[in-house]
Amino acid sequence: MRSRPPKKKSSNTPPRDGGPVGPEQRVSELLLRLETSGPNPVQAAEEVDRMQAAVQRAGIQEEVLERVQALCDAWSEIPLRGDQAQAWIVLVGAFDLKEHTERVAELAKEFSLAPPLRERAIRVLARLGGEEALSALQGVLLSGNNPASVRVAAAETLATTGDRTLAPLLASLLDEELPRPVWNAVAEALERLR
Repeated sequence: MRSRPPKKKSSNTPPRDGGPVGPEQRVSELLLRLETSGPNPVQAAEEVDRMQAAVQRAGIQEEVLERVQALCDAWSEIPLRGDQAQAWIVLVGAFDLKEHTERVAELAKEFSLAPPLRERAIRVLARLGGEEALSALQGVLLSGNNPASVRVAAAETLATTGDRTLAPLLASLLDEELPRPVWNAVAEALERLR
């Protein structure tokens, strides 16, 4: 019986010698996975976010930011749904891409999207800040057509803004018939803003 010669490794595949992968290589692999619609985009985006300190230490933050901005700009031009939408929201929030506030607000308000996706968008709006984000958060909270979990996320996020001018709005909501989780979140938000 003849033995087969060992397969040669392609020059395009990274070595599998067990050695550590540097942040430059790892973040490049993750961004390539996102750019080519590879598997697990949310996981890749979250890992890129977690690697920001390592990227900064490696001195490649400008290059990474440019790639993330280009990717987010391209994705903002297409209908965002599912994992791709979640990955996009993660990157926009992680890299503080305020130019996408309007699109994040649209996703937060979109009734046809799954509540977890809308909740993630709501939390990113607080980081992006500004009048547009604040207006979207208030709209989501005030709309009785939204699921309770989405309204709870909006109330909690409004509390993180520290904007005390929201107190009268929140106080007035406590006089309405709200689902118990929403009422509790509004009461807690009001307490935090006082």
